[in-house]
Amino acid sequence: GPVTLSLTPLQWFAREGSAFITLSASVFSLLAIAIERQVAIAKVKLYGSDKSCRMLMLIGASWLISLILGGLPILGWNCLDHLEACSTVLPLYAKHYVLCVVTIFSVILLAIVALYVRIYFVVRSSHADVAGPQTLALLKTVTIVLGVFIICWLPAFSILLLDSTCPVRACPVPYKAHYFFAFATLNSLL
Repeated sequence: GPVTLSLTPLQWFAREGSAFITLSASVFSLLAIAIERQVAIAKVKLYGSDKSCRMLMLIGASWLISLILGGLPILGWNCLDHLEACSTVLPLYAKHYVLCVVTIFSVILLAIVALYVRIYFVVRSSHADVAGPQTLALLKTVTIVLGVFIICWLPAFSILLLDSTCPVRACPVPYKAHYFFAFATLNSLL
């Protein structure tokens, strides 16, 4: 928007970094929930039997990794000295950083889907005595949340992947990124 052009690079990195940190925290939190569900279904005892301690550790690790990942550009992984390496969508971010982050998020989302598929088969198996109607209802709810997240963010991830692989000014689509990010904004409303 119009405010962007008046920001210093430090202000821009802080603004965009905070957005990346919150997105990272969302993705890693979804992973933490999937891991916790898998552990609960499998009855595996990690860190003792204290579920709240395990969740606090997972959430804490999620935020720590998110802070590191979101802070990398302000710490130097940017394109300030190499303008030809800049992203079109996120102009001060290096294309390699954008590609790395989108790849990490995509791998994590695939891992989450794999965990929930595994959980689903455990819950549906005849050997799953622990799986009652509440477990199945929770699984359906989390699957819906995950599905909505992926559907809303897929256009943004797609445009960022395109942007990170296209030579500068060779692709017109990244200049229309606001349309792709509109779906991501819908995720916050849902």
